[in-house]
Amino acid sequence: MFSRFNHLAFGGDMNDLAEPVRLRARTFKTSIATILATAVLLALVMAETLFAQLPAARLYSLFPSGGRRGEQVDVVIGGADLELVRELRFSHPGVTATPKTSQKEGDAEPKPIPNAFRVSIAADVPSGVYEARAVGAYGVSTSQAFVVGHRVETMEKEPNDKRELTQQIEIGQVVNGRCDRDGDLDFYHFHAKQGNRLLIQCEAERIDSHFRPIMTLYDSDGRILKVYREMTFDAMLDFVVPKDGNYVLEVRDLIYGRPRIGAPRGHHFYRLTVDRSPYIDFIFPPAGKRGSTGKYTVYGRNLPGSKPAEDVAVDGRPLDRLEVEIALPNTAPANSSIEIFQRQRVGCMVAAPSASMEGVEYRLAGEGIAANPVFIGFATADVVIENEPNDDPSRAQSLQVPCEVAGQFASVGDRDWFVFEAQKDQVFEIEVLSQRLGVAADAFLVLQQVKQSGDAVDLAEVDDRPLSGVAPGALKNNGRYAFNTNTDDPGYRFVAPADGTYRIMVRDMYHMTRGDPRFVYRLSIRREQPDFRLVSVSHYPEDLGPQNRNREPWPILLRRGGTERIDVLAFRWDGFAGDIAVSVEGLPTGVTCQKTIFRPGQTAASLVVQAADNVSDWNGPIRIVGTATINGSMRKRAAEPSSVVLLGRTARFEPHSRRSLATVLSVVNEVAPLLVTVGQGKTRDAKRGETIKAPVTVIRRGEFKGPVQLIPVVLPEKVSSKVVTIPAGQLTGEVEITIDKAALSGEHRVVFEAKVDVPYRRAGVASTTAAKTVPARLATTPLGIRVSAD
Repeated sequence: MFSRFNHLAFGGDMNDLAEPVRLRARTFKTSIATILATAVLLALVMAETLFAQLPAARLYSLFPSGGRRGEQVDVVIGGADLELVRELRFSHPGVTATPKTSQKEGDAEPKPIPNAFRVSIAADVPSGVYEARAVGAYGVSTSQAFVVGHRVETMEKEPNDKRELTQQIEIGQVVNGRCDRDGDLDFYHFHAKQGNRLLIQCEAERIDSHFRPIMTLYDSDGRILKVYREMTFDAMLDFVVPKDGNYVLEVRDLIYGRPRIGAPRGHHFYRLTVDRSPYIDFIFPPAGKRGSTGKYTVYGRNLPGSKPAEDVAVDGRPLDRLEVEIALPNTAPANSSIEIFQRQRVGCMVAAPSASMEGVEYRLAGEGIAANPVFIGFATADVVIENEPNDDPSRAQSLQVPCEVAGQFASVGDRDWFVFEAQKDQVFEIEVLSQRLGVAADAFLVLQQVKQSGDAVDLAEVDDRPLSGVAPGALKNNGRYAFNTNTDDPGYRFVAPADGTYRIMVRDMYHMTRGDPRFVYRLSIRREQPDFRLVSVSHYPEDLGPQNRNREPWPILLRRGGTERIDVLAFRWDGFAGDIAVSVEGLPTGVTCQKTIFRPGQTAASLVVQAADNVSDWNGPIRIVGTATINGSMRKRAAEPSSVVLLGRTARFEPHSRRSLATVLSVVNEVAPLLVTVGQGKTRDAKRGETIKAPVTVIRRGEFKGPVQLIPVVLPEKVSSKVVTIPAGQLTGEVEITIDKAALSGEHRVVFEAKVDVPYRRAGVASTTAAKTVPARLATTPLGIRVSAD
């Protein structure tokens, strides 16, 4: 299948057009794929529906979305439920913000300007992407990316939607722009000198934007020189200036600024640079062993101190090469999770956590160098460099396993063969990492047994592999379309059927039509090492309107006497299928959370945090921790926080998710309208094949007097329950839980959601104002059941 991580597509040259193409009468050789994708996107665009749920702060944008270190920048935030925002908080202590104020005639003192802040960036803050969160009446918001760099920053200035209104920009500047209305075009012009190699970059994905850029570069006569129009969020044009003069750049969104499904307006912003700064295309090898110091080759453009990379080009553009020595750490830094390194890159797409996906970020060293970072993984065994020619079985490269091969699908038709010896019943985990490295390759693997006669028998052909182990719909709401980590990379558990020789062939699925030096891969042949990782996903409520399609990310917000749900995903590998006990650390006084358990085969579960009636306001990071016994040894792993930037709708429109730096909880001084307790906080005993009943207690508060519908949302395998309604005014009820005869014995957790219509007054609204009815879904306390086989 086509890769979802097509980060490395670039526009082609258009200097060879036979006839000039004018701005006002231009034609494009647009790819069929782009046309179809655009048509589908347009068909899915719809009018925004009213989202119904008790409010919680959500941050959609900061504009501008970055600033220069050592300076100040005024930003305006956008989002929902941002009433009485008093603070803008950043993940780096060197980035701080104070509310902007204004004082009108007659005002006794300055008053805050709503949602406007002055951000100060210390001079020693490293360049990179950080997280920002707003703090207001409805708690700490979801996070939003904020970039710190060393370039001069400027703002897009409207009107600039026509060529005669182009905005002048300087080479080396960062332009903060946005597409904030239907049909919005942004035109810029700059002066360049002949022979300069300029990289025109438009960042969107890594700054949490839903903007999908299309860039068109014209000369001063209106002829098209280069075009970028791929289905990606970040774009780059590599342009060698043909002569001194002025050049015009058009920037627009793939669907002209129309909001995507689940994406409110204000999400379509970008950071544009026209620069001679270095850019790293890839690093080789892409991995090294923990604690090792080794030589690596950086391939890219405008690399300082580099040499031309002979016979290495991308889209006809030659690359530079730079030899560097890199020392990889051996122990986890103090601020990392328990016992592990994490791929904590704000702005990177998520991939299923695994031992092979852990590593560090590397940047070129040097004052004023603004090259993009690249990821170097921790190799699972000694690294072997692929040796060409190995394109047919007779030239298969010999390997001593376990090992890890660093290779490339560099040319059209490239197929890489490897051969190794194995003994009967030896077990190896074989996997290819390519798409998960952020490249556009779609790896395919063939495993063969070589007979004594020389003939070969295919043992396996592997394409995509659901390495995450998290099946679609594993949680009723947070399923595949909230946090999809399935991969286009192949993987296979190999048990040698006999002593002898075995062969592996790896190639790109579309190798007969493409090849690219950036198509780097890692072929890992390693012994089994059972383990697990956890990911925390901030739960989101579903739209309660008639279309039930307007979902969006949600923060973790607790009201007094209320509950909130946190979803946790378990990623198991190398045969580990045991219990994982999950709990929460760092909760404030008055907030509790029952431990939950991942049972064998279970990949998703929910924690429910509960606030006491007299709990105080609080906000801060919490940590979700899982423990398990593996081969007689206790393992403890902290969950990796995640941020869902844009929720998916279908298999075609998948979620945009990324690593986050913290799981943040807010407790606010507002009384929850409802508390539903299931099972009186006690674990219920049950037998396979029977149906049990559990008591339900309903506490209504304030003006809410209505009925409560209980919907089962987290159920173990082979355990079922039905929707029940507790009538208005009734304080008790019961739910029925049916345990199938094939249900797994032991302890389980069941969670319901209470679907209600509650009267609600927003912050700042007078108590004499009539309350509005708000549909809401609130988590109940979890019900524990202990299933016995008798």
